[in-house]
Amino acid sequence: MPEADDSRVLQSLDDTRWMTYAELGQARGINAASAKRLAYRRKWCRQAGNDGTARVAVPVDEAARRTGRVEQDADVFDRLVSGLETALATLRGQLERERGRADQAVEATARDALRLEQAEARIAKLRAAADTAAVVRDALETALTAEERARRRAEAEASAERGARAEAEAEAAALRQADRVRRELGRVARLRAAWRDEASEGGEGRAGA
Repeated sequence: MPEADDSRVLQSLDDTRWMTYAELGQARGINAASAKRLAYRRKWCRQAGNDGTARVAVPVDEAARRTGRVEQDADVFDRLVSGLETALATLRGQLERERGRADQAVEATARDALRLEQAEARIAKLRAAADTAAVVRDALETALTAEERARRRAEAEASAERGARAEAEAEAAALRQADRVRRELGRVARLRAAWRDEASEGGEGRAGA
């Protein structure tokens, strides 16, 4: 077998068993990560086997589940740490998923804002067209008789009223759309603030661990 680290104390081969972390964990009733931490705390000799798997020299009396209070507390601590690590990994996954949904919401809001801008541009074009039509109408009216001008004026006013009503409805719809966009942007901003707080709390929790 290869020489162990000089900082560790070699045990007699009769008093130790070379075990993988998984085997040690199974013998002790803990997971492999907890078994690895236990080996580091005990400073047991470690070496890599021919298969590349790390093994540690475990004293025979340590190679089975312990019932003493100190050992029980250590195992409980290891299990708690392992559980916390698993929970933290789960929370990180959830945070990433929420960030993805937030990004999608931002993209959807941006698309809505673009559609609103396009609608406003179309309204501006319609207004310019209406102004041009009014100029043409006035030019035509000068060539008509007074009676014809009066009749056409009445028809034009009725048409203008309908156009104004349609324009007012279009503007109201655009304002409603803009208000929905503003509310969505505000909701996204609140979500981002909450995620930053959650991420900050997660960082403090990891620092404490």
